[in-house]
Amino acid sequence: MKRFLCLCQAFCIVALCLLTGCQSNDTKLYDQLTNQAASEQTSEQKSGQDAAASPQEKPLSGTLRVSTYYDEEISARAEEFEQLHPEVQIEVSVAQQSGSVGESWEDYLQRTSVEMMSGQSADIVDLAQMSVSRYAKSGLLCNLYDFMEMDSDFHSEDYYTNIFKAKEYDGGLYSLPFYFLYDMTYLSCPLLEEARLDAPDALDYEKMLDLYRQISDKTGKDFSIMPGIISEWFFKYEFPAYYDVETGTANFDSPEFISYLKRTKEEIPKLEQMADWDMTRVAGGVDDFMQEDYLFCNYDVTSIDTYNMLIDYPNILPPVPMRSHDGQFGFSTLQADYGIVRSCENKELAWEFLKYCISEKQPPESLEHEAVMDYTGQFHAWVPINIQNFYHSFTLECNYYRSIMTDVTNWKQGDPQQLTEHAVEQIHEWNLQRNFACSGTEIFGLLQEELNNYYQYDLATAEETAKSIQTKMNIFLNE
Repeated sequence: MKRFLCLCQAFCIVALCLLTGCQSNDTKLYDQLTNQAASEQTSEQKSGQDAAASPQEKPLSGTLRVSTYYDEEISARAEEFEQLHPEVQIEVSVAQQSGSVGESWEDYLQRTSVEMMSGQSADIVDLAQMSVSRYAKSGLLCNLYDFMEMDSDFHSEDYYTNIFKAKEYDGGLYSLPFYFLYDMTYLSCPLLEEARLDAPDALDYEKMLDLYRQISDKTGKDFSIMPGIISEWFFKYEFPAYYDVETGTANFDSPEFISYLKRTKEEIPKLEQMADWDMTRVAGGVDDFMQEDYLFCNYDVTSIDTYNMLIDYPNILPPVPMRSHDGQFGFSTLQADYGIVRSCENKELAWEFLKYCISEKQPPESLEHEAVMDYTGQFHAWVPINIQNFYHSFTLECNYYRSIMTDVTNWKQGDPQQLTEHAVEQIHEWNLQRNFACSGTEIFGLLQEELNNYYQYDLATAEETAKSIQTKMNIFLNE
């Protein structure tokens, strides 16, 4: 459990704090290679251009190269696939190996971009946290819908197709996430009760700051908004509303965005150092910190946190999902979001491997620790894109933690199986709400200097910051 908690927290911090520095200085090379790739794309048939013959016609054979920055689980999937298909060989490259320095994410991004544009990349590339649409627009990636439509063994109803829809570019799907995650938020029961306010059914930055101000005014108490919160915390949810990849337009110089900048700076305390971050999480019956110290507590939706929904906590209310100010429900794919590069010589094999990776995996029959961790670990405890895998993994970990947490006396009253089913079904409904991809590390890195100058160093006004962001995003969207 500790392994997955650390991993989830680490990725969330990385997604906000990594600098990209990833744009190529060689603009002529970029334009030349991009135009070449786009030209090659238009010369192919537009309908089903990437899909190959049915795999049932012949045994799978050949070699594949897979490239990722974080995803070490892909190596295990490759070994399993090779065992099923002895004539297949898969070479996996993990840029950032656990426990070693490895390649920086900025370097991985720049190298991957250049390799794709030059036709020298791996056949399958992990595009998580990258702006997939830019590479799709340049003709560097295959449309995965072509494979799905021509594959009689692929059943779209088995998957969270709302995630596919949210990741589309120009009607096509160019990367396939193996799993996804999003934010849920607990609220302080005592603080809401004292202020005589009802709990909301969803939260956005405006609602959170409104509640904080209202409760503070009504109670006169000194408490914090949320552990670990900084002014940039809402970036991933709010920024997508102000740019459109398909039209290449941005609207950051609008009064609405300027108001967002001002409010998040004025009402969220500044944290000068990472050491000041307090990423306290609700866990194991310890919720005293929510009684007086904080109004909110954030966590990622993971299978290892679901058991909290089965406990009657005295100081916290049931979690609610985060959304954007305009009512959209975002999600993130921090790793294992794979695309097939157009230069791949064996696209049929590449698709079969991706399909295997997201196919239903049977859970273990026992609740032994190693078996449970191995099963849910292949999804990093996040929400699998395969719906049955979601039910398997979240139910499995609920049952596991309930079996080992024998000292908990405040489990909710009722049949444990029915309570677990209800909790997992509630999360399933939240999964189906997800309808837009949050802004990732690549865009955050592009704009981090502007955000730091505004939030941290007071070197620019909100209007100046909005104008600078507008200029950068216009260039980024139309390169």
